[in-house]
This record gives sequence, C-alpha cells and structure tokens, in this order.
Amino acid sequence: MSSDPVILDVLASICKDALQMFERIVIVFDDKEERRANICISKHFIYFVNREMSKLIEGRERISYLDITRAVVDSSTNRYFLLELRPGASWSGTRILVQSTHRELLLQKIALCWQAEVMYRLFDVRKFEMVKAALGEQLAAVKNMMAKQNDLIKIEPFRGYEDSFSYRGYSFWLRKGFASVSGLKDGVFQNDQGWEVTYKAQPVSVPPGVRVMVQVDNEQLIMDLEKSRDGMEDLRTVAMEYQRSLTENLDQFYVVVSGQYLKKMNRTDDIASWDGWEFFVRSKEYCFACVLFRRQYIPPLFSTCQDGFACTCSTDTLKGV
Repeated sequence: MSSDPVILDVLASICKDALQMFERIVIVFDDKEERRANICISKHFIYFVNREMSKLIEGRERISYLDITRAVVDSSTNRYFLLELRPGASWSGTRILVQSTHRELLLQKIALCWQAEVMYRLFDVRKFEMVKAALGEQLAAVKNMMAKQNDLIKIEPFRGYEDSFSYRGYSFWLRKGFASVSGLKDGVFQNDQGWEVTYKAQPVSVPPGVRVMVQVDNEQLIMDLEKSRDGMEDLRTVAMEYQRSLTENLDQFYVVVSGQYLKKMNRTDDIASWDGWEFFVRSKEYCFACVLFRRQYIPPLFSTCQDGFACTCSTDTLKGV
C-alpha cells in the first residue's frame, strides 16, 4: 500500500482522476481471470491498472463504490477478500477476488470511501458491511492460489491468545480477556480479568487492569529521516523520548531493562527490515514494558520507514516478580 506522490501522479494520468493510494495485487474476476494488477483508490471509483502501469485493464477499468454491496474477508489467511457486487451494476460480473498484502488498510480505505459516497450520492448514513468466511473452502480460485503459495496459510496464535486484534494495518496477538477500552480503533486494549503464569519456576499473578497501548506513526521517507537534526534517525533516541514521556509524571522510578530487541517472527512473510528497542520501567505504582519497532524499506517502493510502539502498563505491582 503506497501513497507515493510520484507514482500516484503517473497512475492518475492513466485513470484521469485524482488518486489517494494504490497497491499491487493479484485479482480474480468472477473466478475466471487471474492477473496481477494495481488497484487505485479515488474518491468515487476504484480503478484497475495493468501490472506495467501503462493502461487500464480493458473491460475492467473501474467500479463505483455504489456497485459494491459488501466485502467477505477470508478467515483462513491474512490476504484474501471478496467484493460482492449488486445485480445490474455497471460492472460486468458479480464478484471480485483480491489478494493483498495490506488487506486491512485497503479494506479500511474502501469502507471509508464507500460510506462517504453513500452519504454524498444517496443522502444516507450506512456502515460498509464486512463479514468473515473461509473463502478457500467455498471458492476454487482461492483454493488453487493457496495451493501454489504455502506462505499464505494463516499461523494460529499461541494457546491462551487471540488473533482478533489489529491497529492501522498491523495485527497482533493478545491474551484472552483483552478488549478495546473505548470500543473504537484507538489501539488501547485492557484486560479486566487478570491471569497467572509461571516464570523461572515461580508463579506470577498478573492483576486485572493491565492495559496494552499500541501506536503506529505515519510512514516517512528514509531520506527525510536521515536528514533530521533531532537525532530521530537513531532508534535508541526515539525510545528514550517515549521513555521520558511515560515517566515525566512519576516521582520515583528505575529502568530495569533498556536495550535492543530482536523480532523473532514473520507471520506475513514481510520483506521489509525491522529494528527494535525495548525497555522496562518500574515505579511504586506502575510497571511499563515497552517495545519500539522501526520498519524500513517498506514495499513496494522500499523508500519509506515507519515507527511503531507497543506498551504494556500495569497499575498494580505484579505479585511474585
């Protein structure tokens, strides 16, 4: 998923419309035509440009948001979704299957544009319908594509964890019992039940009220980051700024851990580079366990980077630690 202005200008000249973002995808029209293409998002239409970025796909140039009835999200992978079209739509077909490496972000953008188009054209307020289904069991096209690419198989979470959490295009596992505090997609989750674990043969009781906060910054050019004069090109400096903001209102605290963090899993076969920094802070009333990530050389242009921050906060001292 990219909003690079140079590439968007090239695609906009082909689509003859102002574009907001694009992504390289694998698309299947009505379970028949499978091809690699570029999906381009504008205010009123979705455009499909060929792989070479030279012209619109003949006969499949664009589709209006009002022609889309709902999206079916594949529950067995993290990449497939199906757009179902209303009968009698301007599009010659009934459904569009999409394989996307940034499925959540793409669907969020489509849902936002769909709702805006409904308000603008129909003077109505409705929520874009999205449902989950195992597309591999229902569509032969998905089954055939999954057979060719084993990396698309979904990795199940650890025992006692759930994989239904996400924020700004990044999904992650949390223990059962966590839920959004506000009900909004603000990246804040809380567990009101508590749990017990064993650490180095010692039982540890984690009290209720543990909160996980996730923050994802906007992408920025690596070139601009390297030119910054505030030291933010160094991940340790960024981590120290986060640490200072967390502890500035604490009377007394001490840092137990502060050092580089190695990301060990790659569930989505991401080819970008990841760096990490972790720190653990304890005070009389709070515990902060934080990890800062920097994702660099992000596809498809490999010219951007993005920082993400995850912090676990407990308002009570962990018993047994």
